[in-house]
Amino acid sequence: MLHIPRRHRAHIVGFKQKELVFNEQSCRLIMLKNLSDEVRVEKAIVEKNSLEKMTITMSYEMKTPLNQVQESVDKLLASVKDKAAIKQLKMI
Repeated sequence: MLHIPRRHRAHIVGFKQKELVFNEQSCRLIMLKNLSDEVRVEKAIVEKNSLEKMTITMSYEMKTPLNQVQESVDKLLASVKDKAAIKQLKMI
């Protein structure tokens, strides 16, 4: 990862403005809030959740064919008598 000094990083900023009357003069109050850390945390959470969802989906998608293979091997093991064939089937 490329290291960029903190002073050169772009920041995500939110702002609000409000009209105020002070000493009978209309003033505008502008409030700024650095949202960079909050956005970074939210992005990390979204990435983690996406990875978990993908892992769960892939696990399920892989489990079904693997179960079918295992069932077929179990049926073959029950019917095969040759020790070499049994040894090879157990490797599966």
